[in-house]
Amino acid sequence: MTYRRSNGVTILLTLFLWLALLPLSQAKSIFKNGIYLLKKDSSGELIGTYKNKEYHDVKLTIPNTPNSYALEVFVKGETEKNYDFLWIKNHRNRIIKKYSGRIEPRSFYVEGQHISVVFKADGRTVRSGVYVEVKPRSITSIFRDIRVESVNTAHDLLQQGAQPVTIGLNDITKRLGNLQRSSNSRINSAKSGKSSLSHELSLLAQTYEKISRLRPQLVIGHKRHLDALQKIINKTERYIQQNKQNEDYYIRALNETELDLITIETEIKRQAQLLSISGYQKIIELIGKQRDAWRALLHIQHTLKEELSVYSQNVLLLLHFFSISAQVNQEAANASLANQVNRDDLRNLSNIQELRRIIKDISEIEKRIRALTGKIQKFSI
Repeated sequence: MTYRRSNGVTILLTLFLWLALLPLSQAKSIFKNGIYLLKKDSSGELIGTYKNKEYHDVKLTIPNTPNSYALEVFVKGETEKNYDFLWIKNHRNRIIKKYSGRIEPRSFYVEGQHISVVFKADGRTVRSGVYVEVKPRSITSIFRDIRVESVNTAHDLLQQGAQPVTIGLNDITKRLGNLQRSSNSRINSAKSGKSSLSHELSLLAQTYEKISRLRPQLVIGHKRHLDALQKIINKTERYIQQNKQNEDYYIRALNETELDLITIETEIKRQAQLLSISGYQKIIELIGKQRDAWRALLHIQHTLKEELSVYSQNVLLLLHFFSISAQVNQEAANASLANQVNRDDLRNLSNIQELRRIIKDISEIEKRIRALTGKIQKFSI
């Protein structure tokens, strides 16, 4: 998935102007308005600015955005490799990024309303320093990425599940054709036919067994994808909770503004207050539309997970069918050498009807899953 940097509140110009007014000795470690900076001058270049044994631990957030869903973090700079370190921690105080040496300019996303930036230098060489900036991440970007993650996770599971079905059925169809020809040759030549039939039954059993061995691998893979989808669902639920907190925040602001309106005497102030009320009402309306979109997405995500679980169970049932068929056909191969297998037995051995039923069920579930992912792709906020 490709991430694009979302639009946010840029405050670099203000910071640079402020830096220009400072003596160089005061511009070494600056924490202001969502920016952490180790800088010697205001030219935009990071030049040997931090001291030996310098240490900082600062919390970065965005002013006037108390209910931000997530942050976009931008990092660049250079430290003494393997000796001077920069750590980025999320709002749960968990380290999510660690840097030492040259830090190429890059952006990444972090859930929550703040990050912690920890910088630590040893007592020897210094480098140009580090720069960390945070911006509020747009809700549109968040919604888009969750939508893409949901679809990709579902498609990955389908691809993994379809592999044994496609490969297995091609090999089995080929073996069944050979088995039919061997059965016909057995009628024409009892001695050579018996040997050929036993050989084909044994090969068919080996094919069934080979495919059925994929079961442990698929169990692990399916569980990994289903767990990944559950984490995406949990993330969606958190954003719905955040949406509710945002709504409550603006409802309180609206109520307080409406109460203040009663005590205002001047017309200008009254007009300003009415504009604030109108703005809050529009924001609350927009938040309500966002909530509806989040809830619709969550509903389809739950349905998608249920369908993927059923799909997984049916693929594993198919592999179980292959495992049982392997044992049956191997026994039939042994019996054919003793001339104890006839044509009717061979028809029953294949159990084609049951195989077709399982495959049909898998195909129908896959169609439903792809229809759900198609709906998710059309969602917007």
